[in-house]
Amino acid sequence: MLAKAIAVILGLSVLALAAVFAVRQNEVVRPAPVELVEATSPPLSAADSARIPRGSALVAELGCRRCHAVEGARNPRSPLDGIGSRRSPTELRAWIIADPSVRAALPRSAARAKQAYADLPESDLEALVAFLSSLREGRAP
Repeated sequence: MLAKAIAVILGLSVLALAAVFAVRQNEVVRPAPVELVEATSPPLSAADSARIPRGSALVAELGCRRCHAVEGARNPRSPLDGIGSRRSPTELRAWIIADPSVRAALPRSAARAKQAYADLPESDLEALVAFLSSLREGRAP
């Protein structure tokens, strides 16, 4: 009888710990408040428009969707939909490479991972910025 009671208590304890762990792992991280860029973002240049497909491919190649969602797909913690309406190209680049100007707003692990993107070829960084700039409210890339 005592063994049965201990087994039940142990089982309930394991379930409770699993539930706490699941909740902690699935917490939605709210990004830092952002200052909106002017409501009418300038249109993308022809050069930027040409870079969008490469930027989209880089998002897949670099595994960006492990931490981010695009068009509602993948990790909902940090969605990128509409980011082109909220951040300038200069700000987007700073966030991509975890520039010191934004590093304090990032979790340490994210900052470390993003710093590696600073070593990407300039053309790839430009393509990522162009793709993210194309993600505007109410518009698909």
